[in-house]
Amino acid sequence: MNFVHPAVQEQLEERQPSLSLVILCMAVIGWGPSLAARMLLLSPEFNAFAFNRPNIYGAGFLIAQLALLVATSVVIVRRLPHLVWLPRSSSPVRWTLLLGIPLVGYELFKGLKFILALIAYQQAVDHETFLKHLDSLHSEVWSALQMGPSPLGVIGASIFCVTFPVAEE
Repeated sequence: MNFVHPAVQEQLEERQPSLSLVILCMAVIGWGPSLAARMLLLSPEFNAFAFNRPNIYGAGFLIAQLALLVATSVVIVRRLPHLVWLPRSSSPVRWTLLLGIPLVGYELFKGLKFILALIAYQQAVDHETFLKHLDSLHSEVWSALQMGPSPLGVIGASIFCVTFPVAEE
């Protein structure tokens, strides 16, 4: 029995990228912005700028990493187009909706339950206690992000959750 899908078999039979190209692409996306930021932070002027304007610094870091992700993806797609899997479905929108609507509905239901619990908690305690616990909850949930629990960190993590699968493909 052959368990390999014909599309995957086609990809395996095509010319594969060299290991050095794969490592270079991953290193550029993953380590490029961090190394550039560390080198720039050696400058006292840039260090002061990053300290005084952390949101601008974080946004620049995020934009640089996304630009590298897009540039690397474009290079790979142009040099090795046969390695990018494209679905051959006659109606990808139908399948997306068929699979996506239940998942989105589940997440909305979960979010709604959480919001209703927060509203009930807000009515049960005084305003100061509620804000303190809400801030603590936000920090607990989002502090593990690469860019921290700031709004920029949450937005950046959300963007990377959507765009990094493209780089992996």
